[in-house]
Amino acid sequence: MTLRIATLNIRHGGKNADALTTRLLGYDADLLVVTEFRANDTGARLVTRLERAGYETSHPLADPKQNTVLIASRTPIDRASRFTRDLPGHHLWCVEFDGTIVAGVYLPQAHAKLPYWEALIDRARRSEVDLLIGDFNTGNNDLDKDPKGARFIGPEMPGRLIASGTSTCGGLCIRRSVSTRGSAAPVTTGSASTTSSPRPSSRDASAAASSTMRRDLPARPTTQGWSCCWTSTRLWTAMWLIGCAR
Repeated sequence: MTLRIATLNIRHGGKNADALTTRLLGYDADLLVVTEFRANDTGARLVTRLERAGYETSHPLADPKQNTVLIASRTPIDRASRFTRDLPGHHLWCVEFDGTIVAGVYLPQAHAKLPYWEALIDRARRSEVDLLIGDFNTGNNDLDKDPKGARFIGPEMPGRLIASGTSTCGGLCIRRSVSTRGSAAPVTTGSASTTSSPRPSSRDASAAASSTMRRDLPARPTTQGWSCCWTSTRLWTAMWLIGCAR
């Protein structure tokens, strides 16, 4: 069985919100991560259409003018939480479904994103999250060149994440155990990234213990024997899939 995943930066929707929602639904994905989502009237219409189409949705509480992350899943969401107590939830938001922890990512610009990268790298290294999906506002200065000569702050961060067990040639990363059957088939279309990958297996009951909305999701058992693949992406928008299955 495969899990089809899509992520799209909607730039808060605006007048294009209805068309963007139609586009999201057109991916027929099992899991959607929408970045630069805003919890305002436009965002509420998007949520309503997704839920009418059979998705469960979750996003952090945020100011209506603040960009954040929306996660929509066809599998019922068991719980949701901030990624860490130490950082605001509107940049990193976690949900768990069927024993799988997903982190929706919308990192801030410039130096402000560096503490978020440290948190992502730390938890990925300790196998405390399965999927990291969204907009990392980071790139490779050799691959993602701005015609005006602007350069990324923190370009070494993807490399540090790669050093925890992933490999790269662009911006979409899939890391899973060697025992996983099948392969992922990522596709990049416009500013959206989609992929199909083996559906993660359920975790032990102890790993799925209940948690309140405002507490960190628990540490995960460390998995071993990781294999990797990576495909290219476009500037600014990226999707990382970490530990898709055991």
